[in-house]
Amino acid sequence: MPRILIADDNPLSLRFLLEAMTQLGIEADGVEDGAAALEHATRQIHALLLLDNRMPKLSGPEVLKRLRAAGISTPAIATSAEVTPALRTDLLAAGFAQVLEKPLSLETLENALRPYFAITSTQPTRSDVGNIPTADITKFGPLLDDAAALPGVGGDATILHALRKLLIDELAAIPDEFARLSQSRDGDALRERLHRLQASAGFCGASALVAACIRLRTLIDTTGDVAQDSTVELRQIASATLVALRGLSR
Repeated sequence: MPRILIADDNPLSLRFLLEAMTQLGIEADGVEDGAAALEHATRQIHALLLLDNRMPKLSGPEVLKRLRAAGISTPAIATSAEVTPALRTDLLAAGFAQVLEKPLSLETLENALRPYFAITSTQPTRSDVGNIPTADITKFGPLLDDAAALPGVGGDATILHALRKLLIDELAAIPDEFARLSQSRDGDALRERLHRLQASAGFCGASALVAACIRLRTLIDTTGDVAQDSTVELRQIASATLVALRGLSR
């Protein structure tokens, strides 16, 4: 059966994409960095590659460049948490057939993959919208927006719960991570961490956290400020989101 290779360094994004392939009836292999993607794509035949633009060891474009140099012509689609017109142009010029912005919905994936696979089913296996409590509202929007998150996973609350459990682990580490990044004054590293956090939050419907990530990244881009004081707002929203997620998991 034709298979897809998915490469994404964000564990939550990778989990969602693999779960989505199960719903779409597509066999999938998942890896967490560009080097592993290159090794898998070289060793095994795939019908399609789904490569994150920014990954450790090798980026998506670097993986594709090396595969093409080796004579491997497997079609590839790029994913990214931010897709600007310039990035889209660059990725298409690098040889990607499409560019998809994360977080993705199941419907978006289905439309993108139909030219490569016989999609067997996109019907949700479970829809428990009414069973998920409503979170508190902040000035940035809801901490957890189920109405926004569930369509992205085909209405399957089981998948959404699984993704949110992964987000709990990620958010628990945020205070220490951001303290280290602020102390190092490394704007690029902090921006990259925000990029990954924004993608995770988007998959889980953590709307306030997405907005806080965008706000902080804009601040860094415009002022270069990476002091710990500048991350207070985001850390507070991450903490509130963590409390809300833990409340759902009880």
